[in-house]
Amino acid sequence: LGPDRTAIAPKTLDILAIAFANHDYDVKWLMRTIAATSAYQHVSQTRGTNEGAPFAANTPQPLRADQVYDALRSALGVDDFDTLRAERFKGKARLQQGARGEFNRTFGFDPSQPRDDVAASIPQALVLMNGPILQRAISAKQGGALLGNLLAQNLDDREIIGELYLRCLAREPKPDEMHTCLAYIGATKNRADGFEDLLWALLNSTEFLQRK
Repeated sequence: LGPDRTAIAPKTLDILAIAFANHDYDVKWLMRTIAATSAYQHVSQTRGTNEGAPFAANTPQPLRADQVYDALRSALGVDDFDTLRAERFKGKARLQQGARGEFNRTFGFDPSQPRDDVAASIPQALVLMNGPILQRAISAKQGGALLGNLLAQNLDDREIIGELYLRCLAREPKPDEMHTCLAYIGATKNRADGFEDLLWALLNSTEFLQRK
């Protein structure tokens, strides 16, 4: 899309544009229609060295900084990470930067840079692996945190694992993943600690941090 680009499939674009207008420019209809196509539902695979047929497969790409921030908020059920930062820093000058601003600085990249050349950095890994704000958000302590509330509902392990997968990866766990998770939770002395580890692992997974 855009005045400086040439459509690869102009007839398809025209059909979609006319239908979009006929549906009163309903964006939800547009997204639903695109998502229902076989082209959109192709398997994901890394980009080859040679340019193949357009839309032959989807290419996983790293999320932008704002997408990482919003994905974490959505997965963890946090309205605003700045609230957690206020508890952490107690009004220090660092608060003025804002949590979203910090994510933009840490996860941002030059949009003109080819996506295949965008690589994760050590600061990014540190934020997700042991950042104090994120650690508060994944805590199993009851009182507002997602995991604490799930454990307080007396759900069985399968239900909680399924809920975490849906929130973090937008899919249900595969049978082998469910088996691995149940085995790990069962082998952990503290059930809450085991689920904290699981949630941490999902948020740090490549699947969570990439757009498919």
